[in-house]
Amino acid sequence: MFSATFPRAIKHLAESFLNDYVFLSIGRVGSTTENITQELHYVEEHDKRAYLLDILTGTTGLVLVFTETKRTVDYLNEFLYN
Repeated sequence: MFSATFPRAIKHLAESFLNDYVFLSIGRVGSTTENITQELHYVEEHDKRAYLLDILTGTTGLVLVFTETKRTVDYLNEFLYN
């Protein structure tokens, strides 16, 4: 199992189901580096694509976008590519 954010409940679940379970942590669990700015934007569903384009065109650094499903990732990839 891999997770960038590994909640305690999921860690305990993994321990109970997996054989030879190993938990590897890089950095401090639950923290972030000072070089990363985390932002959360609440946007109405029908405004999301335009809002994302505004963020991407106004940003000079790297951007990481989280989605709920792989289908949404595929959709966004197609949208942004075209």
